[in-house]
Parts: sequence; C-alpha cells; structure tokens
Amino acid sequence: MSDASANPSPPLDAASEWSEQQVALAQQAWLDAQLDALEGLLRTYSNDSLDVFAQNLIRHLGDLTEAFAGAFYVCDTQNQTSLTFSAGYAAHQSLTEAPALAYQCLEQKERIYLEDLPGEYLSFERPDIQIRTAAIIFYPLLFNEEAFGVLEFSFLRPLERRHRRLLRQINSSIAAILKNKLNTHRMERLLGEMQQQTEQLRAQEEEMRQNMEELQATHEQMEGLLAENQARVLELQTIMQVSELLKETHDITETASQVGSILFQTLAHHRNLYLTIAYGSWTAHFPSEHTPAIPTNSIAKQALQTIDGQSGYIQVYSPSASTQLLAKEQQNLLTVITAMLEGFFNKTLAQDFSQQIRLKEQTLQDKAQELTKAESKLKISEQIIAKAQQKTKQRDQEQKAEIAALKAEIATLKAQIAAQ
Repeated sequence: MSDASANPSPPLDAASEWSEQQVALAQQAWLDAQLDALEGLLRTYSNDSLDVFAQNLIRHLGDLTEAFAGAFYVCDTQNQTSLTFSAGYAAHQSLTEAPALAYQCLEQKERIYLEDLPGEYLSFERPDIQIRTAAIIFYPLLFNEEAFGVLEFSFLRPLERRHRRLLRQINSSIAAILKNKLNTHRMERLLGEMQQQTEQLRAQEEEMRQNMEELQATHEQMEGLLAENQARVLELQTIMQVSELLKETHDITETASQVGSILFQTLAHHRNLYLTIAYGSWTAHFPSEHTPAIPTNSIAKQALQTIDGQSGYIQVYSPSASTQLLAKEQQNLLTVITAMLEGFFNKTLAQDFSQQIRLKEQTLQDKAQELTKAESKLKISEQIIAKAQQKTKQRDQEQKAEIAALKAEIATLKAQIAAQ
C-alpha cells in the first residue's frame, strides 16, 4: 500500500472550510482582545473630563479602524436634538458644528455607512496632492434606546467587517459612560446654581444682620427670610453629605437606605412627611416604623432607571389629607438626589457587568479550545477507520484469490480422476 493511499489528502472543500474557520477564529480573537482592551481604556477615560474623554477615545478608535479622520459629537445637555462638536482629528479637527448626516443618524438612531462617495467628500488637499474619502460612517451612541452622541469616521478604503463589529459591540459601553458624564455635567450645573444661590443668600443674611436695628418693623419678614436661607443651606449640606456617602460605599441597597435616611431628615425638617425609596423588589420606608399600604396622598415622585433594566422611584407622601406640594427648593433637592443615586447605581452596575462579561468571554474561549481538541480527535479516528477499511479490503481480495486458486486445483484433480 502506497503512502498516498494510506494518508489521503483532505478534500479541497474541507481545506477551504478549515481555512475560513481559522480566519474567523483569528478575527474573533482580535475582536475579543480589542474589546477587552477598550473596556479597560474606557474605565481609565471615564475619570477624565468630557473633552479629554472624547479626544482620547476618537483617536484610539480611529487607530483601531484605520480611519483617516474622525469626529465626536455630543448631545447638548439641555437639548437632546442638538449636537455639539467635542473632539476630532485630521480633516475634522477644525470642525465647529455637526454635518447634516450626523443629525440624520441621531434622529433615526441607526448607523449610516456610505461608499463610492461623490467628489466633494475630499479628505485632504494640498497643491501637489489630493486624497479622497472612499467610505464614511456615522454611528449613534445609544443606551437604552436613547441617543447621547454620534461618532463619525472617514476611510481611504471600505470599512472591514471586523471594524464594523468592533464599533457595534463597544457602542453601548461608550454611551453608558457618556450618559453618566452628561448626568454629572447636569448635576454640577445644578450644584453650581445652588451654590450661587447659597452665596447670594448668605450675602442677604449679612445685610439683614447689619440692618437689624433699622428694620425692627419688618422683624417677622426677616425671620421668614432667615428660615428660608437656613433651609437652602441645609439642602446644600444634604447634597454634599450624600455626595461624600456615594464616594465611600458600594452596596446598592445599603447606600439607597442611607441616602433615604439623609433625604428624609432634610425634607421632614419643617414639615411632617413620609418617604419611600423602591428599586426592583427592594423597598424602604422612612421613618422605618411607617410601613402601611401606599397612601394616595402622594405629593412628589422621581423615577429611577438603571442600565440593568431595573426601575424604581423616590416618593414623598403627606400623612394627612393635605395635597400641598413640596416647595421649589425641596423639589430641586429631590431631583438632584435622584440623579446622584441613579448615577451611583449605574456606575456600580457597570463595574459588575464588566466583570460578568470577562467571565463569559473566558468560558467561551475554554469551550472553543475543547471543540478544537474534539475535532482533532475526530480527524485521527477517521484516519484510523480509513486504514482499517483499507486493510479489510486487501484481506478480502487475498481470500478471494486463494479460493479461486483452490477451485482451479479441485477442477484439475477432477479432470485427472476422470481421465483415469
């Protein structure tokens, strides 16, 4: 038996399929490695300012996707339908506003990818050279079906499939961080406004103290203003106290309970109120002994929505039949505390999600290795079976030849006997 017959070459289709599988595995390995690295970079960039975050991210993604130019547009914190240029490089680094396609991408919440572009899409031009864009992509940054910005990249050749998959799979992680940064920006703006109001109120207190002797006739009015100022200072102290608490704790329900206790003490400072915080199946009432069925005389409510799909709320009740709403300052305090607590929930959950994703990726890699080993064993078994079949066939042929020889010998003997 020749070596060629003992080790037959695999069919051409099988070899081609095996080659495609190797390419697919290599591309998946590249994608997994890049996603893992990007998740780490996002955790690092998340501590930067919005502009620094956008500049670092757009350049890194541009390098990974081999983009000639890129731009990062962010939704305005006061107008979600308006885009602001945050960062860019190459041909887009001097942009001042988003193009029409970026707004179309934001409105439709779907990516826009174009090839075979007309001549006006010129990427780079000098007296001695012109480089034209071969492809362009606009990608909306979506989280929970809500858009927070748009990425734009220009390419000198069509975008590869692995690069599209990379942009698609990292999209929600970028959007989650961007959402937190925009929420933080809004919170800082509210805090700044409240601090400015507090400074103004303190100035008013100083003025009132200086004119106390001259304003005896308006003493009751001054006492009212002083009480109002003290309430606002108390609310600001509450926000600062909650902010420090969120920096030190990590357990969601324990933290929510502590925040509820602080908020209840502030809201109930001048008025008898009840407070309830709910998140998923967890609920806490303040004061703790107040655990009846939910009353109907609710006077304020703020919704909580987190990245894991869980929902909750912070609700304030009046123990009496009074329907008097919260004061404007108390309502603002409730809004700020809700935004801070939601941001803390999302940050904690994002860290947990990242850990779960890494564990799942490791499990998939282990299963892929086991599959590769099983396929190798299967190929060896097939080769052994083929050899055994070849040997069996050869034995059959030899036995047939022996039987034919015996038959010929018997026929000869019979002929000899007949002749005698």
